[in-house]
Amino acid sequence: MRTKTHLTAPWAQLLAILVLGAACLFHSGMALAAQDTDADGVPDFKDACPGSPRGVQVAANGCAKTSSLIGGAIESKGTLCLLTTQQRAYPEGCTNPKVPKIYFDFDSAYVSLTAKAQLSELADTLAGAKLKLVLRGHTDVVGSREYNWRLSQERAENVAAILRRDLGLAYSDLELVPLGASEPEASNASVGGRQLNRRVEILVDIE
Repeated sequence: MRTKTHLTAPWAQLLAILVLGAACLFHSGMALAAQDTDADGVPDFKDACPGSPRGVQVAANGCAKTSSLIGGAIESKGTLCLLTTQQRAYPEGCTNPKVPKIYFDFDSAYVSLTAKAQLSELADTLAGAKLKLVLRGHTDVVGSREYNWRLSQERAENVAAILRRDLGLAYSDLELVPLGASEPEASNASVGGRQLNRRVEILVDIE
């Protein structure tokens, strides 16, 4: 007659540990799947642009939608409404002027694919226009003043290089203004604020 087989204490403990480990892995996997670092509504595991600035509308892949690429500066007729260095609208008479902004990852001057799409849209809209653009480079507060000044200069230079290629602007048509961390857009006390501060702003200079 067969009798029931009982697990010895060591084997029972091992089985319990394995079950507990599998449960922890399952819950960890669920947590990672739900993680959304940039809070854009797209989980990190499927986010092609995990550093999207807060408030920017994104597509299903986590990258900024074309309509939001230049900060809402395109009006209904397909023309840009930009802001000048004198804080006036350009072209004159357009409403709700915006400042196109190119955002960067931490400690980087690399212009992302999303930002290149933004600059391409800007170039297409301004094609043939006779104007001077001012590129104001910024950083967050992390790092020395000298380092951040150089980084803001490099960011402005990289944006200028793309505008020269796509817009055909001459060196005299672009003014680069490196500002380091001197003019933050948001508080540097938070990750989201520092992300907004790593940027290049594009304004029009009317002489």
